[in-house]
Amino acid sequence: MRSLKDLLIIIPAKEKSNRLKNKNIYNVKGKKIIQYTLDLVNEMGLNENCYISTDSKKIIQIVKKNKLKFIIRPKKLSNSKASTESVIIHSIKKIDPNNQKYKWVLTLQLTSPLRSKNTLRKSLKLALLKKYDSIISLTVNRGYFWLKMKNGQFKKYLKNAPRRQQERNSLLEETGSIYLNDIKKLLKSKSLINGRIGAVITENKEALDINNLNDIEVLKSYL
Repeated sequence: MRSLKDLLIIIPAKEKSNRLKNKNIYNVKGKKIIQYTLDLVNEMGLNENCYISTDSKKIIQIVKKNKLKFIIRPKKLSNSKASTESVIIHSIKKIDPNNQKYKWVLTLQLTSPLRSKNTLRKSLKLALLKKYDSIISLTVNRGYFWLKMKNGQFKKYLKNAPRRQQERNSLLEETGSIYLNDIKKLLKSKSLINGRIGAVITENKEALDINNLNDIEVLKSYL
């Protein structure tokens, strides 16, 4: 990526959600979930090349109020079986069919409303290094993990992990708040995680993924 002009931003925002109805337009502290991500884009001056992929008339109205662009998502990409990759690839082909205008695509999922400007800046700086094909967000997890076996018994995931948390090696958990991809490599692999992978380590709160009412309560507590 030579500059931000090479950067395309796509925000997937479908209407229906299985676990929490109207999740993307759910109101939290007087602001809809979608608005947290749109505010971040506008505040960082990334609105020029930002597109929201949606099948929702309500979301289109919100996007218009924020003076951003949108793409109508087809029905076949609006069900629970449609992958994020298929939505992003569809958007890229609609926006830049000849694949000449943009070098990188940044995917921002609405279910990660607590991603920070600092995390976004760090990911863009990594892209400028030209060392990676995919850049993801990770957070430190010092949990004590177990696996359930086929026979119904359980065993430790890391056999020699110490009981005391401060003595354990940290594991890194994918948060899903940021996916930054070389477009050519994404189109070829059809995966948001491919090739040479770089990562930004985020604060634990940025790992919050909104899927149910418990997550909404956690978001309220952070806000």
